[in-house]
Amino acid sequence: MDLRISILIPTYNQPLYIKRSVDSALAQDYPNIEVIVSDDSSSDDTKNILEEITDKRFKYIRNNPRLGRVENYRTCLYKYSTGSWALNLDGDDYLTDPHFISDAVNLIESFNDKNLVFVQAGGYLIDKDGSKTGQRMPKIKTEHCIVSGKQYVCDFAKKRRFLHLTSLYNTATAKSIDFYRYDILSTDLESFLRLALLGNVALLNKNVGVWFQHGKNTSSSSSINKKLENTLWIDSVCDFALQTKTLTKFKANIWCYIVKQQELTGHFMVEISESKNRLKTLWWIFVHYPATFFFPVFVKKLIGYNFRQLLG
Repeated sequence: MDLRISILIPTYNQPLYIKRSVDSALAQDYPNIEVIVSDDSSSDDTKNILEEITDKRFKYIRNNPRLGRVENYRTCLYKYSTGSWALNLDGDDYLTDPHFISDAVNLIESFNDKNLVFVQAGGYLIDKDGSKTGQRMPKIKTEHCIVSGKQYVCDFAKKRRFLHLTSLYNTATAKSIDFYRYDILSTDLESFLRLALLGNVALLNKNVGVWFQHGKNTSSSSSINKKLENTLWIDSVCDFALQTKTLTKFKANIWCYIVKQQELTGHFMVEISESKNRLKTLWWIFVHYPATFFFPVFVKKLIGYNFRQLLG
């Protein structure tokens, strides 16, 4: 086990959670790790909290001036990381399995696959009250397996299984495709699906971390316009699949349509449920995104929502 692993923790004003995140990284039993916090000019006690950590594997870096969320991701990878493999752990998330990195490295070495681009395990979504609100787990029947990146991307249209914080990736390959290149909500997803198209993915059938949902997460607190702009990641992955000739134009376009409509359906149902004038909201959706009204999942949810409203 001589692979060097970088656990990168970009953070900004997360004093209630950052120590837990760092402790979970340092608790990993794999010996050859570095844990790097990139503090994006926090205006709170983050620096004082982390100065108490004396572990030699830990490094605290403060950006000045502030870079922003995505640029902080990029800086962690391109400037601060020294590992051949890396894990990005946001400052409000944490690992729960101290064997995760060891297990992932064992998979990397046992498969001995030069085309392996990342190893992914599962994790829970937990809210601030400690309740489990969801789970993202690789859909496999065995303890672990390896799949082609093409298959991984195609399967994504059926069921989203991705978690940023449980995905250990090859840094050299990631850098070669301009990782975290777009300043959008799902810059991680855009990057990892492009990465998958360059090789194979190892899947580990176990929960190893927590995506902490506290109401101030960037994804949940963003405006509808930001969420709509975020669908750029889908077009980007589709274009990359065509550039690399991983998917045919027909398959890429079908994939793009299904995934985009899944995203829009989720966003629009939230907007409809929270709207004071639902007819006006529906009309706006129809005018600007008419294709969504031909998407079966949206139609089914819309009908089910209306029935619940009548019964309620």
